[in-house]
Amino acid sequence: MNKNFRILLGFIALPIVVFVSAGCGPKGGTTTTAGITCPTPANVTVSTTLTAGVALNGVTLTLNYTGGNGGEYAATTFTLNGITGTLSKGNVANGNGTITIPLTGTPTAAGTFSASLTIGNTTCPAISFTVVAAPTPIPTSPVLTYPTAANANCVSVNNTLTFTWTLGVNTTNVDVYVRQLPNGVTTKVGNVVSTATQQFAIPTSTNATSATNLQNAQPYRVWVVSKNATANTATSDTSSASSNSKFYLSGPAKTAAVPFPADLTAPLNNATAVANPISFTWVGSDADNDISYYELWLQLPGQTVFSKNGQNITASPTTYTSAQASGSIIKWYIRTVDAAGNSSTSDVRSFTTQ
Repeated sequence: MNKNFRILLGFIALPIVVFVSAGCGPKGGTTTTAGITCPTPANVTVSTTLTAGVALNGVTLTLNYTGGNGGEYAATTFTLNGITGTLSKGNVANGNGTITIPLTGTPTAAGTFSASLTIGNTTCPAISFTVVAAPTPIPTSPVLTYPTAANANCVSVNNTLTFTWTLGVNTTNVDVYVRQLPNGVTTKVGNVVSTATQQFAIPTSTNATSATNLQNAQPYRVWVVSKNATANTATSDTSSASSNSKFYLSGPAKTAAVPFPADLTAPLNNATAVANPISFTWVGSDADNDISYYELWLQLPGQTVFSKNGQNITASPTTYTSAQASGSIIKWYIRTVDAAGNSSTSDVRSFTTQ
């Protein structure tokens, strides 16, 4: 009797241990869907300027909102004009706040582009951003192919001289300039609109009557300026006129040719903080190869005219020690004299002392 009673008690107690347990029943609490107030249009900022054709790297769009309820929003993406915005899952703030959206891709066109974006139970309209047009690339320098250094001493002509060149890239038209040497008068003698035509012909005569009619047996300098739609330019002599662009036109024999103006190489034009001693360098040339000497002419601060510095110079370079205060502007040029006494002067350059 007692034995069976004990077994029954154990059997009855068993359900109490097994079936009465903590954690049974439905889960408590619910997720709040995000809610915000978006102005119209949406208040957004982009971390950098977007440019058509330029890939985005580390760029973000920030959405500013008010009235956040602290709720949760789902991850989402949008694609517009080649740009993809990726919004990760998250929660809005209670009250005012921001949501940052990374942007990737490459904008395909310039303009202002808009889209709507849903954050939780709120759709923000007119989320917009502006893409600017890519700047027109600066044209690269053309290269003169005639005349060149190989024929600069005497360019043979028969009433017409034809300049030729090879184009750089990003060019829509070309201006051709000629400088009379040694008087330094520069004239734009022509414009070539068609980039397929990489040459320009100019009349020549024994007695030229205009700047666009070259005189035989005289020295000249020619260069070419490449241009595009935004008027960016690059020349065939970007630092100073290239020696390859200087030439003599054929004509009646001369007892002595005037030397070409020297090309100044240092100090660079408008250079700053040039230290003592100052080294002046240049390149001289003469069709007769009979340069006798050079002269260095300087205009110092407070002076209105140039003065010859020191003795005649037989070769480049020459040095000069300035006694001027720091930040002083000095102008200079080189005069070239040949064995027959013919002379030419270079362009004027300036620099600032250290």
